[in-house]
Amino acid sequence: MNKLKTFIFFFIVFSAAFAQDKRRIADSLYYKDHFEEAKKLYAELVHEFPEDPLITYRYGYVHYRTGELDKGIELIKKSLVLNDDKSPTLTYTAWSRLAKIYSLKNEKATALMWLEKAVDKGYNGLGEFKDEPHFANIRPTEKFQELQMVLEKRNFPCRFDENFRAFDFWIGEWDVYRTNTANLVGHSIIEDGSGGCSMIENWQSLVSTHEGKSINYYNSDKGYWEQFWQGSQNDRQHFLNGELKDNAMHFDYVDSKGKKGTLTFFKLNENTVRQYSELETEKGSGEFTVAYDLTYKRKK
Repeated sequence: MNKLKTFIFFFIVFSAAFAQDKRRIADSLYYKDHFEEAKKLYAELVHEFPEDPLITYRYGYVHYRTGELDKGIELIKKSLVLNDDKSPTLTYTAWSRLAKIYSLKNEKATALMWLEKAVDKGYNGLGEFKDEPHFANIRPTEKFQELQMVLEKRNFPCRFDENFRAFDFWIGEWDVYRTNTANLVGHSIIEDGSGGCSMIENWQSLVSTHEGKSINYYNSDKGYWEQFWQGSQNDRQHFLNGELKDNAMHFDYVDSKGKKGTLTFFKLNENTVRQYSELETEKGSGEFTVAYDLTYKRKK
């Protein structure tokens, strides 16, 4: 009797291990796009684990990817019933795949219905919206464009927030001159960064070895713009309270000696920006002198 129990125990353990190995192999083939090979293993796994929604979903997916669209639809819909929204990720993923299949079948209304459900549920496949060939039949539709814009705003909210766009006039490649002179003193490249949530300044002097960078961003917690500057001579400065007013971005700051200063970027026109800074002559004096005055001219 003990030998029989031992045999049964090892048989169960061996069977479970074999099933796990089979699933790992099937999943590996699935992720490597070897769909025909994966289909054979998922067929066995579905028979062994008929209540597993993920196995059923992937079995449907490999049918879809091997051209058996209707069978893919049947199995993916079955996986949704088995899942019963226990995994919202599986739910919206399955819905998005149904959208692809119906798009391939050129059933545009049905495809867009599933895609809208997926987006509303949390599907975030902006890359697929732009590049997935199986969306080709529905990509030109107005509804598809509306859903893509939903994902654009979800993934890159700063690009659509006017507060983050207030300093865009400084973005570009610039030749930098001392104001009211023809003296070219440097070059600066101001780049959009962090999906529109920041701006990166890259400064290179032409009259010295000085260079530096700054990150500029709208602090949505505090309601103003900030700039952190770091130069190659270990010169650094934190500019605060940035506000767009009268077509200019105004900052203030306190230097390492405790003197107060101001920094203003005036948008003179689309191709010219003046950067003007004043600094207290003495800490607490309330009297200011020009720290620097530069004019940026956009490179053509």
